Amino acid sequence: MPTPGEIEDFSGFKAFLRRVNLSRREICREVYEAHRGAIKIKKEKTLAKNLLRIFDGALRISNEKGFRAMTMRSLSRETGMSTGALYGYFSGKEDLLEMLMST
Repeated sequence: MPTPGEIEDFSGFKAFLRRVNLSRREICREVYEAHRGAIKIKKEKTLAKNLLRIFDGALRISNEKGFRAMTMRSLSRETGMSTGALYGYFSGKEDLLEMLMST
């Protein structure tokens, strides 16, 4: 457990980042590998770009309103993607959460 000093200066978090050191693109690649059967998009360049948009949008909405308040429609607006396009990556926000948490 981090000490109060580590929390205040984020040294514990910095140490974590040095150990993990995954880029956002690498995280998207891991999500795709773990959920290849569920994701209908197969073009890797499109997939990586849109997963970044989806994850960033979901995190922005969750930080502002909370994950429960996020809807597919609000995620669609935030990402600039159609709701139908979002369903090509996951079947609902619960699946999106599972993808993020399992990686």
